[in-house]
Amino acid sequence: MQQRARVRIIGHRGCATHYPENTLAAIRGCAPHVDTVEIDVRRCASGEVVVFHDETVDRLTEGEGRVDEYRFEELPPVTVDGMDKPIPTLSEALDALPRVRE
Repeated sequence: MQQRARVRIIGHRGCATHYPENTLAAIRGCAPHVDTVEIDVRRCASGEVVVFHDETVDRLTEGEGRVDEYRFEELPPVTVDGMDKPIPTLSEALDALPRVRE
């Protein structure tokens, strides 16, 4: 007898269709509605692991340059449709997903 594969719903970059991608708002917004939240991480110059997809901040912020050239406190916020959202650390993102920390 052939078993059916279970379909899993994954929130890509959080819920990037409704919130700025890879932000805490995107992660919290999709978490109750999906099986898995997929995020991207980069290490910044000061050593923190941050949740950000691109190698540079150019596309999603008002800044420019590589993520790994910024100290954490210098990272510009993600700006989409007039909303500024800080770039979260990996720890902050995991804390936004209580099932991960249990």
